[in-house]
Amino acid sequence: MKADIEARIVINNYQGFFSLLCCVFSIFIGGQPAKAGGSVTNGVVGITISGINGGSIDSLKILGTEVIDAADLGREIQASVFFLKPEFHLNNHPGCLSSEPAPPWFNPQDGGDMCGKSSVVTGFSTTPDGYINVISQSRDYHGVTLWDEYNSGSKFLPEKFIIEGHHKLGPLPYSNHKEIVRLFYIFRLESSAPTDKLIFATNQVTDSNGHSTPTSFVPAIYFKNTVLTRLFGLSLDGSTWHEVTPNTSNGQYTPSIYHYRSMAWMTNDLGWGVGVYGRSTLAQSANYSALHYPALGVNSLNLINQSMGTLTRGQEVGVLIHLVVGNLETIKGITNEIYKAGQ
Repeated sequence: MKADIEARIVINNYQGFFSLLCCVFSIFIGGQPAKAGGSVTNGVVGITISGINGGSIDSLKILGTEVIDAADLGREIQASVFFLKPEFHLNNHPGCLSSEPAPPWFNPQDGGDMCGKSSVVTGFSTTPDGYINVISQSRDYHGVTLWDEYNSGSKFLPEKFIIEGHHKLGPLPYSNHKEIVRLFYIFRLESSAPTDKLIFATNQVTDSNGHSTPTSFVPAIYFKNTVLTRLFGLSLDGSTWHEVTPNTSNGQYTPSIYHYRSMAWMTNDLGWGVGVYGRSTLAQSANYSALHYPALGVNSLNLINQSMGTLTRGQEVGVLIHLVVGNLETIKGITNEIYKAGQ
């Protein structure tokens, strides 16, 4: 069964096979929160989903050095998606902070909301060969009450929108290296959902200057800026790294937008860093956003995904991403190997 799952991922033949995991992973699914919390490591890379920050990955260690900032529920490594409110058939209503009125979209994500209420983990497991799996009912970041806590008779009950993460450390069948983390996310609208469809928003979320920004982020990543300080983009042909300088934030959201095969935040001496690559984003006009937040101590890197389209009842869509660690040549070599393998 596990070999079959790997084979399907290798050929990009996602057919909802992760919906039936009972024979592969010991994941407990139900109406009550699961006891989440665990780590996997291969001696080079280690990742943790503690459960404290919902279903997000709240630790990524490279040879023991932590690179992820998990100071609040909007950071970590997590899927962060956007839907326009009209698709939810709900009236606009305030967010959890009176000073932060709810925007005209919903932003469910793995971590939780800006007021500190984490998404609810309903399934979790790890395996000795480097799998870490999580299922969560995801909260809107602005704290708009999503579930039937708001109105059990509403046209849309967002607890029927589920995010799953099924992640694997290298080596992988198509790239025999330990310097890899394969991230695989599933977004599902359950067949019992009151709404008939969800449309992933693209270019309809604005930055602090009112400019449209591409969405959704699968994943959004917040690195510690005391560890990773310099940003590079790998040309679309996979040949050349270019150092870039993203916008610096004074507290507002004004990201720089890029189009590369991979992007990597690196240590100041370029000794090592973390690259992010997603094949399904390459045909977009832009596929990365980045921002330097000195006051918050973080450097962000988001992989923009505009290909998820529409979910109707009973449907799910899978998104495959790879993190690659090492120096720039290592990241380039492994990324190009994964690309040539069709992943």
